[in-house]
Amino acid sequence: ASASPAWEVVATEYGHNDMVDLEDCGLLCLACQKGSPPENMLELTAGLMVALYRGTLQGDAAALELLAAPPAPPALVNVRSK
Repeated sequence: ASASPAWEVVATEYGHNDMVDLEDCGLLCLACQKGSPPENMLELTAGLMVALYRGTLQGDAAALELLAAPPAPPALVNVRSK
């Protein structure tokens, strides 16, 4: 339902908790299964957020292109854009 431009990026080998850096998350960690190495998901999340902010807030068109087709993502992803 988001207006264009919009991106949906799904890291296929990770769960919800893998995108945040939680050392001791207690019961929260029981809700989702851990995926592949968490460092990869943290790197992916950080890179996508930087590209989004550079593209939207600083008007960097090249950064927005990275969202639609990440060149070498540290995790397997499916990307849809409109």
